[in-house]
Amino acid sequence: EEQLEWFAKPSFPVAEVKHIIQSKWTVREQQEPIIRYALDYSQTKQKFINLQTGKGKSFCTMKTVQELNKRAVVIIKPMFIEKWVEDLSRTYEINEGDIVTVQGLKQLMQIQHLALAGQLNAKYIVISNKTMQMWIKDYETLGNDLLDLGFTCLPEDLFECLGADVRIIDEVHMDFHLNFRLDLYTNVDKAISLSATLVNADPFLVRMYEI
Repeated sequence: EEQLEWFAKPSFPVAEVKHIIQSKWTVREQQEPIIRYALDYSQTKQKFINLQTGKGKSFCTMKTVQELNKRAVVIIKPMFIEKWVEDLSRTYEINEGDIVTVQGLKQLMQIQHLALAGQLNAKYIVISNKTMQMWIKDYETLGNDLLDLGFTCLPEDLFECLGADVRIIDEVHMDFHLNFRLDLYTNVDKAISLSATLVNADPFLVRMYEI
């Protein structure tokens, strides 16, 4: 570490939004300490929620985001996008435009331009992790010339561009190498990762999980 030069990037403005959970949903007693843990960013910006399937990982995350009242970005495998949109719509009071999905580089570029123009009103942005993978690969090939393709920011500035305060990764054990790389490119104030099965027999992967 003594050979590295460290820079602390200042915080950036984020969108204040009102997340309202439907009255039919209440926090279970066993979920309360998990939500308190998720809201405590005094020690680390990275939180991991590990619960059995059906015990409320997504709900604990959505309750945490409600307490923060900031715009959130979910980065997940394409196969889970529809499920997350359904869960968000079923849990929150949702109006048209509150949830935006991004699949493909064209849509990623479009949402950046909306944000730059001050026309991005979404409370939740759900992005395919494969889209992020393609974008990062292009950046690692082109460097700053990536902007010449029409993007308004580089990967490490995406959350500032979108005015988002929270990054959520569900099923973080899947595509773990990609999710680890996303950490290296994500400059965001708060991050929450979810999984019911963050276990592996490979000692190297276990070490990476712990990091």
